[in-house]
Amino acid sequence: MRALGWVVTRDTCVEIARRALRRRPGMPTAAFQELGARWRDVHAPPIADKARPIDAFLVGQAATPQSKQRDKMIIAFVDSLQHFRPDLYSEQALRKRCLSGCGHVVVSLAFGAILASCTSSDIPTIGDAALVLFAIASCYLVTTIQLWRTYLLVKRISQLRISADLVTQGPPTQRADGLPNS
Repeated sequence: MRALGWVVTRDTCVEIARRALRRRPGMPTAAFQELGARWRDVHAPPIADKARPIDAFLVGQAATPQSKQRDKMIIAFVDSLQHFRPDLYSEQALRKRCLSGCGHVVVSLAFGAILASCTSSDIPTIGDAALVLFAIASCYLVTTIQLWRTYLLVKRISQLRISADLVTQGPPTQRADGLPNS
């Protein structure tokens, strides 16, 4: 969930920058309001937990298992994301974004290594550029890990949805000749 939160936060900051630069918005304002309400619902503590404010300060505490209600809220939040921005939050789009991030990590590391090893150390700017490329690779690595974790969450939700559909439909009926009915 944290990875999803970071990915959505980063995408929201990009959307804010787009609007500040007077570019075409990628999502209507009403969508942000709905997503914000759903995100608050996901993070609203259950009534039983409201009596224990000390838990907010305990680091390293094992998280309590999520309730079915919270799971449903997470699924509703992901569904809303996919409805408003399928180009960013569909399973395929997240996978593509993750692979793109991997490419950025590799390229940044490769250019940083080339600059660090194949150039003269007499020019301090080259050493600074190599350090900057390694820092950029680190940022891309963190982003890529977040995208990967979000992709796995969305993929798991899709799998749960498919298995729930199979359970509600039941096994296909077969005719006397052994072929399934259509």
